[in-house]
This record gives sequence, structure tokens and C-alpha cells, in this order.
Amino acid sequence: LNPVGVLQSQFFALGGLNLGPLTNYANQAINLLIPGILLQFTSWVRSGKPLVSWILWTLATLAIFTSLGFRWRIVTLIVPMVLLWFLARGRRPSPSVLGVSTLGLLAVAGFIEQTRSYGAGLSIDQESAISFQGLLETGLNESTVFLTTGGIIANSPNGFSFVGLQPFISTLLFPLPKALWQGKDSFQYLLDATAALYQSSTLGMGQASLNYAEYYLMFGWVSVVLMGLLSGWLLRCLWNWFSPRRNETLAQVAYLTTCGLLYVWVSRGYMPQVVTTFAFGALPLFWLYYRSARPVQIAAPSQAIPQG
Repeated sequence: LNPVGVLQSQFFALGGLNLGPLTNYANQAINLLIPGILLQFTSWVRSGKPLVSWILWTLATLAIFTSLGFRWRIVTLIVPMVLLWFLARGRRPSPSVLGVSTLGLLAVAGFIEQTRSYGAGLSIDQESAISFQGLLETGLNESTVFLTTGGIIANSPNGFSFVGLQPFISTLLFPLPKALWQGKDSFQYLLDATAALYQSSTLGMGQASLNYAEYYLMFGWVSVVLMGLLSGWLLRCLWNWFSPRRNETLAQVAYLTTCGLLYVWVSRGYMPQVVTTFAFGALPLFWLYYRSARPVQIAAPSQAIPQG
């Protein structure tokens, strides 16, 4: 199941369309589809149009995301879409809706996990006899990141030295094309940390960890606490920005898109990826908001909490 023939057409550098120093920017530009689809969806929810355009773009986007094999992009598209549906109607989703949605996401995640091949789509033949229970169990495999996270923390600094401010340095250098600086290697500190944990660079390859494992690698528990305080402050700033604007459509899309991308922030302890994902996935919405900004429509206190 490879709707857009990613591998065969050598699309977006996985096989890859060679754009020289701009190749990585093309890879990240795929994330622009998320805010674009959510804007179309919100327009349809509020005005009833353009339904056909939204359906076609959504199907095309899901086809691309499925072919690439990265589940987090599907999650960060679908979850904000569901929340926007309820927010536009001023209602809370019921527990039954949340339960069914969660099971559905786990089943989809499990199916993709067992059939995906990065850049080559999904191979349905190899999992033709899989059960729904098996899909759910596979979907929960994401929990293995806790094992890697705990291992990295337990292994540092005795088995692997602290890296100091390297995550921030790598984040600052990440936008610089490697073609312009052959010595740039933004991911090496995490590769070395997982290789030290598994005592093998091969076994450590592709092992993800949660964000606080990366924070711990900087200066231990001190950096975990400081980064936790910084994260809380940033989230508070986001809420303070959204609270007086919660009746504005574009602000709702920007806020929920950012909330959806928090999944990447928490589940992928790699600061350069997190920052660039937010830059391409959420920042364009804030730019668009302020480009067309009008005086803030202060929300009435009685409208602060949607009614169930």
C-alpha cells in the first residue's frame, strides 16, 4: 500500500529527490500540509465549504504520510481535527468518543508499525491474518521509549558523559545545510548515547527516547528541572496567548495545531527535530494570524469552558 509511489518516484530524498543543500528543507516542508488541512477543515466546519477541496487534500496528505511511514504526522493531523470539531461547536467530547478514538488510533498505529517500510509504504500481505487485539498490542509498542529513556538516564554519566549544551548547539546549526558544512553532525550525541546503552551502534540505531532523557544528558537532574521549568513557562505563554483569543477561528487552529505537535515534543527527545517541526507545522499559522491580525476579541468568562 504505497499511494504515491514514494520509493519508486524517489520522492523527498528518502530515495530521493536531490535538491542539493535544500533537500532537508523539502523533507520538513511536508509538515506544512498539517496546518493547511486544518485550516480547510475549520472553514468547512464553520461555513460548509469547501468540502470537496478539503476531502481531496486530506486524502492526498494521508496518502503521503502513509507512504512515508511516520505515524506521528497522522496523529498530529487527526487529533487536532477532532478537537477543532468539538471546539467549533462549544462542546466537550464525551468519554465514549475519546475511548473509541483512542482505540482507533492505537489500531492504526499498530497496523502501520507492523506493515510499514520507511519511504516504501505499507505491505499488507505480510500482515493479512493479524487480529484487532494484535494491532492494539503493537500500537502500544510506543511505550518501549520509556525503557530507552530510563536506560539512557541510568547509563549517564558513568557509561556516557554528559553532553552539556550540545542539544542547543545542534538546534542552532540544524538549519545550516550539511553541504555547506561537511563537519556538521547534529544527531551524533544521541547516536553515541544509545550506542553506549546498547553497547552497539547497530542495536542503538533508531531507538527513540522521551524529551527528558535528552535534558538529562545535558547536566543531569539539574537540566531536567530547568528544562521542565522552561517548558512549563512556554506552555503557559501559549495558553495566555490563546485564552483571550479563543473565539477566533485562526487562533483556535494555531493553538490546537501546536497542542497536537506536543506529541513530538514529548515523545521524541531530539531538540533540533522538535524545533524544526514546530517551525514548519505551527509557526506559519502564527505568522498568518499576525499578518491578518485585528483587535483581539475578548472572550466572555461564561464562554471559557465548552458545555458538555
